[in-house]
Amino acid sequence: MKIEPDTVLACPACGNENLHQTRIEVFTRRGEDATEGVHVAVAHDVGAPVTMDVNLDDNPSRRRDGILVHFTCEHCFALPILSIAQHKGFTLLDSWAS
Repeated sequence: MKIEPDTVLACPACGNENLHQTRIEVFTRRGEDATEGVHVAVAHDVGAPVTMDVNLDDNPSRRRDGILVHFTCEHCFALPILSIAQHKGFTLLDSWAS
């Protein structure tokens, strides 16, 4: 893996680099292609900062484990998401704004 030092993420909606992490979700399957597993979410929410369940519906990987990092952008109303997913030995990065 090679990432240049000081690489900065930019909002996929407006291109600005002032993003704030608001929620991290981790999805882990019991095995490759398994429909069962664990989903843990950590957020800035005061009432429920950590949740755990078995819902894998939003897992960015169709076959293995995945991570979603949710952001807010200081310059637009977009809610960017960075995904990290495993698939057939590859680690895939993607981003979009909701």
